[in-house]
Amino acid sequence: MSSSFNFWTVSLATVIPNIEPQTHFQRIFPHGTGYLITEDFMLHERDAAIMVIAWFRDIVSSKFPGTLKMMFRPNVLKWLDRMSKEDPRFAVMAVLIGDTACHGDASNWPVEARDLDCFHNPSLESPVISLAELPNAGPAVTSSVAKASAEQSKDTDLLCEVFAAWAILNAASLRKFLILTHNKPLDRWQAWQHVEIIQGATDFFRKSNISKDHYTKWLAQGSASASAAAGALSSSKSATATLPTPSSAKHSSKTVPVPASASTAATASRPGLSDRAAG
Repeated sequence: MSSSFNFWTVSLATVIPNIEPQTHFQRIFPHGTGYLITEDFMLHERDAAIMVIAWFRDIVSSKFPGTLKMMFRPNVLKWLDRMSKEDPRFAVMAVLIGDTACHGDASNWPVEARDLDCFHNPSLESPVISLAELPNAGPAVTSSVAKASAEQSKDTDLLCEVFAAWAILNAASLRKFLILTHNKPLDRWQAWQHVEIIQGATDFFRKSNISKDHYTKWLAQGSASASAAAGALSSSKSATATLPTPSSAKHSSKTVPVPASASTAATASRPGLSDRAAG
């Protein structure tokens, strides 16, 4: 039998300075990881992005709250809503992100962009982070083709810089910080000693010990019609959004797509991915 030890800073008379939310106890050697998935990764490695987000949704439910965070591009759910008209796989990403953010409780589904913005709400408890907007970022577009490569690269660089700064602010509560990107990392990213950069899904799957076979069942949603996927995302804008029971033959056109073997609607008691997508 092995023993584990935890070390804490304790201040009973006053709260520990420079920590939000205020606390009297701080773990000296924190567990947990902060991730950033860049927009280019979601655009160019769509199947892999679905599997990574599904994996994250799974492990969040088994870890202590606050020990895992994943950041996405600004206003990610609205962007995915637009992109789902081009490819229904973006609708799958949206439902995975939304369900992770609300811990499976559809009544807490993120409705506004600021609902996932940790800078707007410093006490945000959601494991999903997406800024409402990014200053100096390029204009939003409805198609990935319409966005110039140079402009997208600039926006990604700015978001990575924000993530690197956020990592410093959260070094007391998280141990590791990682950026997952498709494009070649910029040289200055490599100079950030506190952030690990991974290019491409293959290395990420290997380093994170992710079984791709377990998550390929989510890719079946990509075969859904674009119109059905677009209708699915409309439910994510309502606090009453639910995950459907696949056995029902009369799904609403506005229900959220889930793997065909999922078994229950979302409730406050969030089941693991294996319960909803056991194949």
